[in-house]
Amino acid sequence: MLKFEGKFKVGDIIKAYDFQPRPVVEDSFILGEILEGTCKEHGYNSFKVNIIRHVVGGDILVEDTNTEGWIPHGVSFGEFDDRITKVA
Repeated sequence: MLKFEGKFKVGDIIKAYDFQPRPVVEDSFILGEILEGTCKEHGYNSFKVNIIRHVVGGDILVEDTNTEGWIPHGVSFGEFDDRITKVA
């Protein structure tokens, strides 16, 4: 079982970081509502989300859209305890 597999459910709003936030590195994350708890559409276990906000390097790329995205249940490097958290 992957680190975040089964930890959240459809309808939860989650925030998922690309890498662990540090004071010298701007945040990069996706904030989204879970549409599917286990999606294998791209060949890996992930949450399928409706993206609410996508931030890269502190800059908002996407906000308040109906864009779908995928957040992996686990990653092979850079994994940390709070990589995915429930917001609402």
